[in-house]
Amino acid sequence: MRMLLNDKLNLAVDFFGRLVDSNRILGSAKTWRVILAALLATTTAALLLDLPPETGFLLAVYAILGDLLSSFIKRRLAMAPSSEAPLLDQVPGSLFPHS
Repeated sequence: MRMLLNDKLNLAVDFFGRLVDSNRILGSAKTWRVILAALLATTTAALLLDLPPETGFLLAVYAILGDLLSSFIKRRLAMAPSSEAPLLDQVPGSLFPHS
């Protein structure tokens, strides 16, 4: 995706915003390009697996929402960007219902 878009859509989802705790809302790793890549890849994978494209798309949406929630919580806890947090990195993604 990076080769196709170059720097297009390489913009942080949180638009570099900060909350009152002075930490970024989500962080630099969460970009619109990554979200688009996830949506396209899972939709394509669903088609290749003979599943409805909506299934792949929704799976990506739920995974992205869980990842953004996890990132938001980690920023509030002042954890370093891309740091690992057992449970926190897995639980939010599993909270969203999916088909």
